[in-house]
Amino acid sequence: MATKKPTPAASTSLGAPAAPTANAASAARTTEIDPSQTALAWQRHEAAIRALPRESLQNASLDVTQAAELAIAATANLLSRREALTALYRDPPIARFEALADVARATQHADLLHRIAVDRTAAFADLFPRMTELRGLLLDDMDLQVRRKRCDEKLLAEIRKGDRDAADFANDLNDAADWYAKNLATLPRTTVTAEEVNEARELAAKALARLAARHLVDAQKTDAVGTSELRARAFTLLAREYDEVQRLGAPIFWREPDGWEAFLPSLWTVRAAPEPAKPKTAEPVKPPQG
Repeated sequence: MATKKPTPAASTSLGAPAAPTANAASAARTTEIDPSQTALAWQRHEAAIRALPRESLQNASLDVTQAAELAIAATANLLSRREALTALYRDPPIARFEALADVARATQHADLLHRIAVDRTAAFADLFPRMTELRGLLLDDMDLQVRRKRCDEKLLAEIRKGDRDAADFANDLNDAADWYAKNLATLPRTTVTAEEVNEARELAAKALARLAARHLVDAQKTDAVGTSELRARAFTLLAREYDEVQRLGAPIFWREPDGWEAFLPSLWTVRAAPEPAKPKTAEPVKPPQG
């Protein structure tokens, strides 16, 4: 059921456009998400997502994660025109627009859960190349430190052993980073930099967060609602919220040379990615000229 459009105020003078509060074009292009944050957003919106009637669900045959990123960027465009919104509508749902980003993050988490359920390696495919390279750099240098009696040989052997899955690689990076954090400043010679130590910690944290999401999928295997339907439910909730952004935002950008769609594009400009772990890049959302 369509929501009622707020009554326009008597004055509709939009005035000069405000500058965007963020680089929307850059935000729309990124595919990097933080599973620990998306998991929190999922917790906040899971009940509403599950409560949607099945007959209302929309087709989610597109890159849901990128569509959510596009919605965040486009909504930021609209929020950069708050003065125009309040001039055009008596009571614009600013708080609702501000909350859309959280719904989008919950949607990205539903997409992550589905991709993990479909492809067990999908959650780590973007991390593994650099994790493997960085692990090799750290352990090769640690081997040199062992030869020079600066590092415990047993520690290196303990790090090297394991089944070399995502959890093992993440733990290896953490253990190696811990050793370098304690000893890097006192090493007479090393090929490892402080930036690489910090990067190792960050990659390990990302991989472990995604492992936690995978364990959540395993715990939900007996759930009556599959991950594909949960993904569709989350996308439906996001699409409903974004429909309101487009409906009320279109008049704000109506006279822009490139048209309002350049600032509030359809989520369907994002198409399905050919591989679960390699989502297509969304068309950049053009920020308003301020």
